[in-house]
Amino acid sequence: MGVIIGRRKLRVRHGKWMWTVVIAVILITVLFSLYSPLQRRGLGIAQQVSSLFDRKSEAVAGRLLVWRVSSSMMKEYPVLGIGTGNFKFLYPDYLATFLGDERNGLYRPYASRKLRAHNDYFQVGAEMGLAGLCVLSWCICVLFIASVSSLRRSGENRFALVAGLVGSIFAMALNALIFFPFQVVTTGLSFFLIVGLLFMEGNDGKTRSFCFAKKLTRGRKFILVELILVLTILLSLIITRPLVGDVYYRKGLRHSRNNELTEAMADYLKALNWDPDRGELHFEVGHTELSNGNYDRAVEEFQRSLKTLNSELIYYHMANAYARKGMSEEAIGYYEKAIAIEPDFSRAHANLGNVHAREGRWEQALRHYETAIGYDTDEIGARLNLANYWFQKGDREKAIGFWEDILEIDPENKEARAHLEEFGE
Repeated sequence: MGVIIGRRKLRVRHGKWMWTVVIAVILITVLFSLYSPLQRRGLGIAQQVSSLFDRKSEAVAGRLLVWRVSSSMMKEYPVLGIGTGNFKFLYPDYLATFLGDERNGLYRPYASRKLRAHNDYFQVGAEMGLAGLCVLSWCICVLFIASVSSLRRSGENRFALVAGLVGSIFAMALNALIFFPFQVVTTGLSFFLIVGLLFMEGNDGKTRSFCFAKKLTRGRKFILVELILVLTILLSLIITRPLVGDVYYRKGLRHSRNNELTEAMADYLKALNWDPDRGELHFEVGHTELSNGNYDRAVEEFQRSLKTLNSELIYYHMANAYARKGMSEEAIGYYEKAIAIEPDFSRAHANLGNVHAREGRWEQALRHYETAIGYDTDEIGARLNLANYWFQKGDREKAIGFWEDILEIDPENKEARAHLEEFGE
């Protein structure tokens, strides 16, 4: 649009302007196809396109995983889907079921909690089923027909602009195959703005206008104004409450990072007054109660957070609360849920090993300790427990090996240093 406006102001001829645009597009494409330090990943367009066909790439494998899990949602609820907005809530459960099949083990390194399907069409199919996909397909067909019609009706001077608008629309539609542009507010609004401009420019700038308010009586106009005013106030309150709650929520997070738990709790409770159903708030309140040693209240808040949020962190901290209460079986169950969602959750493996060790199940404990240090090379707690276990079993060489590994990670670790000094190492 800036080029169009610049062309009109500078009064450049149509032909010269078109060649200017073509040359500019070629130069920009060549520039971004080459390596540039301005690019975050240091890859040009050619490398990025070729990476799309590398199934071992984290981006590709991660998308294939979330698309397959989305497909399982569609298979289970084919007609109306799982419900709008439920994808981020139900995805962890479907992911755990999918990874529970040994045939899908190759996807385990790429498992993580997803809020979106990284494909707007898959997400519509998962949340709205065939009904939603049919409506979406109808909209695409209507838009395609309207685009062709706009190109035919546009005058010579407007053809380039209309073609650019049509190209922008279908570029977004293609981008939705591997991303989620229509779920991002800025790109979503841009899409509908471009569609509006397309219909206006496709009619050669001619638009129809009408105002039904002219046909209303004065009394009905007064009622209409009052109704609009009331709706505006109600909508403002509905929109404002979560925003105010978010302010207190972020203040609470800042206090939590500074270990100011009393101030953090006060801000979280204020936030809950404004936004009582927000899962993240109940999680933070539960986490703060856990840090304060109020395990029963922590479990209650974690349970409330699970009503609107499904996360491995909730299960992990709930398991921690049960473990500190001495309720081993409940703790084991929630640690296993956290691991099912996030298989490489090293702290969950380490803590699950601790619970098994406390119950005398050393075979399971050792397996989880080894898994923890396999996923996190800097995991200290699991190494300490393994060193102590082998020391008690009389295998001094293994114990010393783990203590030396700990000092390489944390040279200030007093427990490991004390043991090595005891053996003169």
